[in-house]
Amino acid sequence: MARWLWYFYWYSFLGFLLEVAFARISGHPKRDRKCLLLLPLCPVYGLGACLILWLAPLGRGPLWVAVSGSLSGLSFMVPWAYVALAFAMTAAAVGISVAYGMHRCKADNVVEALRMDSV
Repeated sequence: MARWLWYFYWYSFLGFLLEVAFARISGHPKRDRKCLLLLPLCPVYGLGACLILWLAPLGRGPLWVAVSGSLSGLSFMVPWAYVALAFAMTAAAVGISVAYGMHRCKADNVVEALRMDSV
């Protein structure tokens, strides 16, 4: 159990360093207080890394073989009309969301909408 706690602390701290470095490089106005509640830790990175480390041994077992075997024949079993329909519905949802955001910002184009802080 102590090993997992150390993994959590280590990867949370590395995630904090990653967030601070990205904020400094990108010139974000809120460069300070990135994930800093009590300690310089980002718990999302720590939990994600622990979950990946915990699930990694499953990649060598029969579950992985079953999943990868079922996905290998995917190209012959998927009706491509459904894939095209799903793609069209996703594109429509994204387009409607962008149009609604631009309407709320009262912007003429996407660049102006992204520059506004009201979204």
